Amino acid sequence: MKSAPLSSSNNSPRPARTGERLIKRLCADERTLRKALALHTRLEKVFKQDALPNVCAYLACEILGTEDVSWEAASLACGPGEPACFELWRSVRVVLSRFEPTVSFISLSRLYNIDAPESFINVLGAVKARAIEDSAFTSPESRDSIFFSVFIWTCSILNVDNVTVPLIADDYDLEEDELSNYVRAVASRCITLSPMIIRHIEATKPANGRLVTIIQVHGELPPQLTSPVKPKSPKRERENEDILLQDAPQLKRLKPAPTSRLDGIRRTANKLSNTAAGFFVNVNTSPTSCIVANQNQNRDSV
Repeated sequence: MKSAPLSSSNNSPRPARTGERLIKRLCADERTLRKALALHTRLEKVFKQDALPNVCAYLACEILGTEDVSWEAASLACGPGEPACFELWRSVRVVLSRFEPTVSFISLSRLYNIDAPESFINVLGAVKARAIEDSAFTSPESRDSIFFSVFIWTCSILNVDNVTVPLIADDYDLEEDELSNYVRAVASRCITLSPMIIRHIEATKPANGRLVTIIQVHGELPPQLTSPVKPKSPKRERENEDILLQDAPQLKRLKPAPTSRLDGIRRTANKLSNTAAGFFVNVNTSPTSCIVANQNQNRDSV
């Protein structure tokens, strides 16, 4: 995509004004609109001269992960050459990550072709709330990493094989070893939540058994997660559940997992945490193909 030449002339159009108009067309929700406009203003300050207001507006909406911004509208905002726009978005993300998270669970789910209704997003939020108790996520540099690592770990326990450490590290220009360490930190904090997460995902499947569910779970669940075992010492499990339910009221109907099953899960987690390769499966997927897949999917739905 060939961009218009940069110019600081007083006669040149004001990018902010054009960008604001585009954002107002893209964002239907008032709260989303305010956030997008604020982020657009920040982008204007970072890039003093901006002759691509449409791209700037697209970035402001897409970084927020808003669902009401269709790929068709985003394509019009970008103009031709969407992959080039994606590269610009990645560089902007690096700049903005010093101030606030630049990814969201909604945008990650959409980018990696995962059907993510509200209940699954709430589960990710509950895992994030537990994970940030760990000191590994206290630095400003970890603002994006917490979203990546929670998303990777939660997808891994649900056997979603197209979300991996190497893939996300490559797509977002991250250090693979560093991201693996963050994923291990999430696993160490949140492994006791695994049974409740799986039960919650299973409970939200349609009663008629149709394959239109939160996530397509590949294969069978381990026996220790499906066998009905009466808990012998529920006190500790109730405490763990209470912490989770503070951030995910939708999970209140779930029962705490028995200690014997949790011990098996912890042993499995300790083995897997020795190497990132044991956790995930490599998938050859490029960011461009993800974007094109999503764009085609939305066009078909229209």
